[in-house]
Amino acid sequence: MALKMFVTNEFSSQLKESKPVENAYITIMKGTPTIMDACTKYTSAIKRVCTCSKNEFAFDLKQITNECAFSVCVRADFAEPEESGLETQSIRIRCLSEDEEGTGQGGLELKQRIVGALNKVGDRDTQQIGMEELERMAQGLRAEGIWAFLSCILDTDWEQKAAIRKECIRLMGTLATYYKGLVLPHLPKMIASIVKRLRDPDSVVRDVCVNTAALLASKLVSKDTDREKVFVVLVRPIFEALGEQNKHVQSASALCLARIIDNTHHPPLSLLHKMLTRTLKLLKSPHFMAKPALLELTRSIIQAGGAQTQNILSAAIATIQDALKHSDWTTRKAASVSLAEIA
Repeated sequence: MALKMFVTNEFSSQLKESKPVENAYITIMKGTPTIMDACTKYTSAIKRVCTCSKNEFAFDLKQITNECAFSVCVRADFAEPEESGLETQSIRIRCLSEDEEGTGQGGLELKQRIVGALNKVGDRDTQQIGMEELERMAQGLRAEGIWAFLSCILDTDWEQKAAIRKECIRLMGTLATYYKGLVLPHLPKMIASIVKRLRDPDSVVRDVCVNTAALLASKLVSKDTDREKVFVVLVRPIFEALGEQNKHVQSASALCLARIIDNTHHPPLSLLHKMLTRTLKLLKSPHFMAKPALLELTRSIIQAGGAQTQNILSAAIATIQDALKHSDWTTRKAASVSLAEIA
């Protein structure tokens, strides 16, 4: 029995980017009883076969690509023989979308365990047990299980208890801590979930958002990644949330941004300059309600080098000094703390 496998250069490059592939084939030579039998015997390349129907299989091609594991779907598609005298079957390979990943037997079992642990978190009597179970599961994931885990914690309902909403946000930081670059493809959805929780009525949940944003920055914006690109993915949606006319959202957003900047090694100065220009305008606006948190953000930007010229720095200091005259004492206190830390 022989199984010949080849992957085009285009397929290899697209697979690394986790994009759909249309022109890669597995060729099964004459004498192979069944597709499934051939695939399960080709163990050096195919790590695991999960679910499937008669002509559809999901594989982990980690050993082929020497890259992070990508789940792929293999569909049987009969074609003309490539070589005279050989019966062949061409099998198209495409990357599974995120929504399709983790739907095999192992993925479903993992999701069931995650949901069960989250339910325990929602019960005061079993809360600690549930948190410990989730932590163990997060630590023991294989690469292909990361999305299955994330899909269970990204879209929590408002009706779920605050303890569950808080734990789901915290677990994003846990995944970033253990897997770092492997979670980068999912970072936009993670940040979108955090932005959603910035509107949470529970202040404890909003505080966890701030802490998690800081952790994501410290673990994911590194020399091994495109720092500016990752930084933009982190800050843009949160910066947009500053414009919402809700004091709690404004405050949590500003604090998130401040912690992201504080925990980013060498944040891009050109972006900080743009952020500083906007924050100074908001500080002068009578309609912006969360001035103390915005002053904290302004302090972070300046200390990270966002005031690139003396004139910009002087204008920023003058704006902060104006806040010392504000009628709200928390704003005055935040202004004085910011000036002391900048000095």
